[in-house]
Amino acid sequence: MRGEVIRRVRDNLLYNDTALVDNSLNIKHLIDKKALSILEALSAKPLDLQHIMRHAKINKKEAESLINLMLEAGVLREIRSGSKTVLYEKIVGSITFDVNPTLRNTSLLNIGDMDNNVKRFYSPFLDNGTFNGLICVGSADPHGEYKAVAKDTNYAIYLGMFLGRYVSLPKDFPIVLDTDVISKNLFKNDMILIGGPVTNLVTRDINNFLPVKFFKEEGWMLKYRDNIYGNENEGIIERIRNPYDKSKAIILISGIKNKGTLAAVLAATKFAPSIFKNYQGEQTWYNVIRGYDISGKGSIDVVESVY
Repeated sequence: MRGEVIRRVRDNLLYNDTALVDNSLNIKHLIDKKALSILEALSAKPLDLQHIMRHAKINKKEAESLINLMLEAGVLREIRSGSKTVLYEKIVGSITFDVNPTLRNTSLLNIGDMDNNVKRFYSPFLDNGTFNGLICVGSADPHGEYKAVAKDTNYAIYLGMFLGRYVSLPKDFPIVLDTDVISKNLFKNDMILIGGPVTNLVTRDINNFLPVKFFKEEGWMLKYRDNIYGNENEGIIERIRNPYDKSKAIILISGIKNKGTLAAVLAATKFAPSIFKNYQGEQTWYNVIRGYDISGKGSIDVVESVY
């Protein structure tokens, strides 16, 4: 049986795939000198039986016996190469034996548990189990040409809770205000922006680079070619190359109004597997979101894509 072991290294929680062995005799054979020599031989690449015997310096009978035990325990797997050759590949990084199993409930997940398309979408920000980049929210002080006060900063907390299930804390504090990005010239970073161009001035500054743009006539709306979206429950999720550094990415999660931002944040987190089901790694991607109060409790609880 396979699982994961979690190890605390300084302030980070790191995980490793492991084979869970429930037989003391088996674990004894799996960690003896000959078995470890096989695992060492397979660390670089898959090998056939003859190469394993040569690298581990063991005879055919010993190699076959240990390989069969490792296959049964989930340490190795067979790969067919051509019509006859069988290669053996190591598929876990550790072997675990519980002397006195005491299982504790935990909400911790690893990046391998994340839906593949969701992982692709957030990939620039998920750096080997640690969050990479900045989450930019609007300032709560009156700022910008509309003297706006951001009221959607709390939505970034929900996004952080979602991503925090899969990654550990970064070394540097990742949450910044839009005014900080401008005053400290932090534009050349991977960034997730929360909020539209009125409350988040970084969204304002990249608006012309977005495929779905904000524009203002009698009120604020979203426009893509001839399609216009103006419902207060509508929002947008967009991913583009950072126009200030093409090697970086920007994700925008925003609504036309506050309710729309909530809908977009829910779409990017709670409903992410269905929202990103068709995402295939595109550098430029967008999805217009609409939220609904299905429960009738006065708050958006269901979202759907409208484009």
